[in-house]
This record gives sequence, C-alpha cells and structure tokens, in this order.
Amino acid sequence: MTEPREGLQDVELLIEDYLDERMTPEQRVRFEERVRHDPELRNRLDSATRSVALVQQALGWVTPGDDFEEKVNTKIVSVTQSWQNLQPYLGTDSRGLTSGDADAQLLADPEAAREKRRLVILAVVAALLFLLAASAIGYSIALGVQKPEKPVPEENRKPGEAP
Repeated sequence: MTEPREGLQDVELLIEDYLDERMTPEQRVRFEERVRHDPELRNRLDSATRSVALVQQALGWVTPGDDFEEKVNTKIVSVTQSWQNLQPYLGTDSRGLTSGDADAQLLADPEAAREKRRLVILAVVAALLFLLAASAIGYSIALGVQKPEKPVPEENRKPGEAP
C-alpha cells in the first residue's frame, strides 16, 4: 500500500531525525519498533544509512581529520628547524623584522612587487592622458570663447563674400 505524498515526507523527516539523533529516547524506541515491523520503512532507512555513509566516506577523502592542524604545524616546525635560514620567528627580539632578515625576505612577494610596479606605471600614464585631455578641452574652450567678428553689413560686403 502506497502512502500519500505527505506521509512520505513525514517518513523522510522521521528517518532524518533518527539518523541525526534528534529524537527523544521514547521517539527512538517507537521508531525502531516501527522499523522492525515495516519492511518498506526498513528499506528506506537502510538506503538512507548507506547514503549517509557514502557521503561521509567521500567527505573523509577531502576533509582533514581532527589532527590535521597538529600534523601541519609539526611539519612546518620540522622543516624550519632543519634549515638554517628558516628558523621560526620567536618574537623575543623587540626590533622586529628588517629587510636584511631571512624571515623578512620570505615575506617578500616578487609577483606582487611586479604587479605594484605595473599598476603605478599605468596610473602615471592614465594621469598624463587625463591632463593632456583636460588641456585639449580647455584649449578648445578657450578658442571657442573668443568674441565673434561683427557681421559685415551688406552694403560693405564684397560680391560673393559670406556674411
């Protein structure tokens, strides 16, 4: 016997609550009893359980474990302590990093420096073009503001001359 659509949604919500452990102990016991007597519900629960397990397994491949941060920090410390110029900055020196320190050189980004240089050059070129355009506009306005010549009366015009 097929359940109405709303009943299916309720069953799915019950399965979700069961798998996410959001049921009270009494609700959990009632649901497990219902699963024992209803093969269709048992199949749905098994399917949902397998789906959750597959998703957790897939996420396990890409999600770092609880000890991920500790492993990374241990690896960083072992690498920096094994190389003379890569000693970790301990912060005991009050003078801070200078340009001569090996640690400061690690912080330099040559690509960022090139990009900054390129952007500064572009800004200077844009500013020069803007000034040139503003000067051209100002010059053309200055020429256009000149007083027009007075029209020559018709009696004083030469034949074929424009007014």
